[in-house]
Amino acid sequence: MEIKSLVDAVSKDQGLKKEVVALAVTRAMEKVFQRKNPYTRVEANYDESGSIKLYQFKTVVDSEPEMLDEESEINLPEARAMDPQCDVGDEVGFEMSAELGRVDASIAKQVISEAIKIAQSEEAFNLYSPLKGTVVEATVQKVDGRGALMTLGKVDAFIPRACLIERENLRQNQVVEVFIEDVVMDKNRVKITLSRSAPEMVVEFFKEEVPELQSGEVTMKFCAREAGVKSKFVVDTTESFNPVGVCIGTQGHRIQKVKHRLGGEHIDVVPYTRNLQNFTQSLLGVTKLKGFVVDEQKQEIQVQVEADAVAKAVGPRGVNVKLASLILGYKVRINNQTDEVISKEIKE
Repeated sequence: MEIKSLVDAVSKDQGLKKEVVALAVTRAMEKVFQRKNPYTRVEANYDESGSIKLYQFKTVVDSEPEMLDEESEINLPEARAMDPQCDVGDEVGFEMSAELGRVDASIAKQVISEAIKIAQSEEAFNLYSPLKGTVVEATVQKVDGRGALMTLGKVDAFIPRACLIERENLRQNQVVEVFIEDVVMDKNRVKITLSRSAPEMVVEFFKEEVPELQSGEVTMKFCAREAGVKSKFVVDTTESFNPVGVCIGTQGHRIQKVKHRLGGEHIDVVPYTRNLQNFTQSLLGVTKLKGFVVDEQKQEIQVQVEADAVAKAVGPRGVNVKLASLILGYKVRINNQTDEVISKEIKE
């Protein structure tokens, strides 16, 4: 078996370091020869010339020759002839032939192939686990009822159906931005879970477009998203400038870049306030609340707005109310029967 050619070819084709492939091959060879020699420890060493040397280790014992297990033991005098420093209980290594018969060679190829796949998964895990929680580009392989199979670099990744954008038609070989939800090793395979609907994508895009978010001059308080429809991005600042204006940018150029990367998804940038009534009004995007009632027991907020503002407060398919509820932690109801106004301070 041309080990060096195999290492070079796999390293080039899979983009793995030669030492990673070589380690996978040597571990695989150890496994094959360990099966042939189950009663002794087998160790393989690979050198840059492409040769693999195999060593079989026997335990040093002090016993009568007729009591010796020759497959796994070596008598003390014989062992000391090889290594004068050894003692009872030590191991002494013997170089063994690395030649394989046809059946063993076939098994070795299977074991090496599996070892290389494991090495690929470990390499991918080491590469992408630090990127968990960030946005990267991935290529669409196929989409079905379960979700979308993607290619991330040279490894497969998956977007579950629930993490896709509703009504978005992904095409094979299309390159899209995705959020890395999770990276885990499961049964020696790396599993990378992606998302197209995560609100964190909105946050990451704004951070890239708004330097004040990176410097801390503007802080992101909340972000809620109905992917493909609308996002609400709540910001605050201790500075004298308007944080909403900063995120929108001159002539809206900053927010337009974010919207473009989200496929035209509508975005409301909302100023944060500790006053619950005012904050609810801002989240619903109306100029006035005629009524505002907080029911702590039901964890519910009831609001009354002008008749001509009901549609705007509710939003298309109820998206405004839904996103406001997610941010506030209360279920928001548009109620046209109450004029009572209650305000409450939110604790940070």
